[in-house]
Amino acid sequence: MPLPNSSAALQPPTVGADFAAINAALRRLYFSVQPTQLHPAVLEHTKLGTQLLAETTGVPRRILATALAEALLLVGRIEFFDLRQPDEADATYVRALQAAGEANDSLLGAAILAHAAFIPGWDGRRDESAERMRAARTYARRSPAPAEFGRLRSRAAARKPPPRPGRLADGSHGVRAAELTHTTGRSFLHASGRGLRLREARPRP
Repeated sequence: MPLPNSSAALQPPTVGADFAAINAALRRLYFSVQPTQLHPAVLEHTKLGTQLLAETTGVPRRILATALAEALLLVGRIEFFDLRQPDEADATYVRALQAAGEANDSLLGAAILAHAAFIPGWDGRRDESAERMRAARTYARRSPAPAEFGRLRSRAAARKPPPRPGRLADGSHGVRAAELTHTTGRSFLHASGRGLRLREARPRP
């Protein structure tokens, strides 16, 4: 579904920053709220962001599009890692990539594609997963700071936060934390235990 166009700025210039502030709150809730409860809230948040794009222009629209892409990235992460809904996550990552394109944010697009590469990879479709990673590298090279792409993979932390009630955690998979940073160093996704370590775990059957 294409993002809405806009011919008039009906929203204030702060709309993107306001939307991003809600993103930050939802990311913090990811640590403690069950995915079945959090997912509908984040999904509705992205629907609001999509509607607001039709009411913004210029720089505020780009800021909002960046925040929308980040919110969709969180939705996709919940859908795949937590709810085990790979098809829904795949569609969400497509929307996130569209928003990153609207924001002209290549590094964010690279992060989205890297997340999307998990889906075919854990289904045994290695060629498709590798193709998505190649696309992610291509996006990253378009960024003014392509070296940041390495950090998108290397910053998957090995630390293990304390288990929480109801969380999946055992010796073979473990609870992991990962933080992906944007070009400016600002965190756009800080994922807790349900975000599993790269190449180490897969969604439970």
